[in-house]
Amino acid sequence: MRFFQVATELRLFVDQCFPAIELSTPHLYLCLTWLPTESKLWSTWESKFTRVQCLKNPIHQQSELLLSIVCPSETHVFAASPNGQYIAGGSRDGYIRVWDLFSGKLVRSTCLAEMECTEDVGCWVDALAYAPDGSKLYCVRDTLMDELDARTLSSIAPGIRLPCDYVRCMAVSSQHFAFGCKDGTITIMDGGTRAVLCEMDACMGPVSALAFSPDASYLGFVGDEGSI
Repeated sequence: MRFFQVATELRLFVDQCFPAIELSTPHLYLCLTWLPTESKLWSTWESKFTRVQCLKNPIHQQSELLLSIVCPSETHVFAASPNGQYIAGGSRDGYIRVWDLFSGKLVRSTCLAEMECTEDVGCWVDALAYAPDGSKLYCVRDTLMDELDARTLSSIAPGIRLPCDYVRCMAVSSQHFAFGCKDGTITIMDGGTRAVLCEMDACMGPVSALAFSPDASYLGFVGDEGSI
């Protein structure tokens, strides 16, 4: 009975996730974390993903792969547009690319080498974030933040010098910018004046993710060492 149940779940898993798991072993591991927590397959792999946060009772107790986008290997930071239609990816080769999340097609791209790249400010994209209204895309390179038109990816304002080094992630609300840094600090700037409002020691290691709450009254962060 157990063998039949595992075989059935495995067939369903492969049918739903094959477009992703055929790409690489890391894709397979990522898909395994979407298994329903009450399935026999999940009970087999649970010990391998002790730090993964999963839904206890997913809808219909099954997952469905909606879309798989193949990105260049250098792409390492992402930002989703507020309306959920686009996802932007920044890469180590200086490119920003935007994909349509409904079709999976690449709809626009730009190379930061066409902007100001110096010894102090390179073209490596460190962080990306959309403005809350989706009209702008902010890009951090070293200690400089570029302000781009979200539709054309063209620069619409001179780059803003940041007070912190080695930015790892950022978050944007209607009134504030937040930057998570490699040294474990978080810097919050006023969205209008660009003045630094506060700096805080958030965690022992680098800050790997930031997000404002929907009403922007709270800021959540995740540290590389596992702190939240």
